[in-house]
Amino acid sequence: MIFKSETLLSKTNCLRTILLIVIFLVSFESVFAHQLTGGPYQKAKVTDITAQTTGPAPDSEILTQQLEILLPDGSTTSNVYNGYVPVKPGQTVYVGEGLSLPDDPVGYYVQEVDRMASALAVFVLFLFFYVLMTGLKGLRSLLGLAMAIVIVAFVLIPALIAGYDPLPISLLISSAVLACAIFVTHGFSVIALASFAGSMLAIGCTVVFGHVAVWLTDLSSSVGHEANALAAAYAGGIDLQGLFLAAMIIGILGVLDDVAVMQAAMVREFMHEKKYTAREVFTKAMIVGREHAAALVNTLVLAYVAVSLPLLMSVFAPGGVGIPFTMRLSSELFVAEFVRSITGSFGLVMTIPLVTLIALFLYRRYPNALEQERHTASAHAGHHH
Repeated sequence: MIFKSETLLSKTNCLRTILLIVIFLVSFESVFAHQLTGGPYQKAKVTDITAQTTGPAPDSEILTQQLEILLPDGSTTSNVYNGYVPVKPGQTVYVGEGLSLPDDPVGYYVQEVDRMASALAVFVLFLFFYVLMTGLKGLRSLLGLAMAIVIVAFVLIPALIAGYDPLPISLLISSAVLACAIFVTHGFSVIALASFAGSMLAIGCTVVFGHVAVWLTDLSSSVGHEANALAAAYAGGIDLQGLFLAAMIIGILGVLDDVAVMQAAMVREFMHEKKYTAREVFTKAMIVGREHAAALVNTLVLAYVAVSLPLLMSVFAPGGVGIPFTMRLSSELFVAEFVRSITGSFGLVMTIPLVTLIALFLYRRYPNALEQERHTASAHAGHHH
């Protein structure tokens, strides 16, 4: 079955869908907003700034504020200290007890600023332009992404907390995430089936490669603040090395989806011309796939570099407090990010020939699907404005 998206694609449908998404998100935020009415942290509204001072610090000044806030129970207090992000009256913050003045037995400090409303506004702005460019198919892609996030948040993470082995559970979750991302967006088609099957095989290859890379580099995956926090929180009950491999798999799913669908679509277009042999179709698809992979590898590695920028700055810091440069390069934190980048790139590269071969086989086995999907894709392109 193939989704007939071209019959549904209209500005009215898109606007209605956006409105429903916005209503859901606002309702979601409202439900959870009313849960913080007690406990160690409370959500409060800043009503006034009673005092504001600046203190000298190296190359900067620290701004501290004393605030008056309105608590969820309707009471107000001016015994609130803010040494975090400067705020203004009307903003919402999360406060915790812990600071007292002589004339006020209960004092508070600002723990965090409420950013839910602003984050929602940023998302709605993005959603408007995204749907404007991609239409209803783009909304289906977001739906698949939302389902994937739900699976990770409410299945994968609880399973890891419960003590399940991270690697096998992440493989199961990866199959569910890919199924949502691919089949919800592209329907039940040869392109989707070839993309899913090829991606899963590539993930299997990635797991093997990752195991070898971790073994060769002697990574314990127990170094760093996050690892120490997990070890303390779960009393050593988490397989950190398995978690490291699982995180690598989850991290490349979006890129695999991209390259897999593109590769299967190229096979379809080359085969539609009916003037190439199977070998020629494979060769041509691989030529284009290599160009695509080169660009995506750069994207993937640069994304890892961006996340690890503070770590890289410490590795390449001048002098390094007497630590030899080669020793800094051999640190587990640095090598772990290196292995993460290399393993992700390996999975991406392996996806291209695997998806190409599977798509070629399926389209030769089911030639009617080739014509049907090609007609649907052409009709969709013609109706997309």
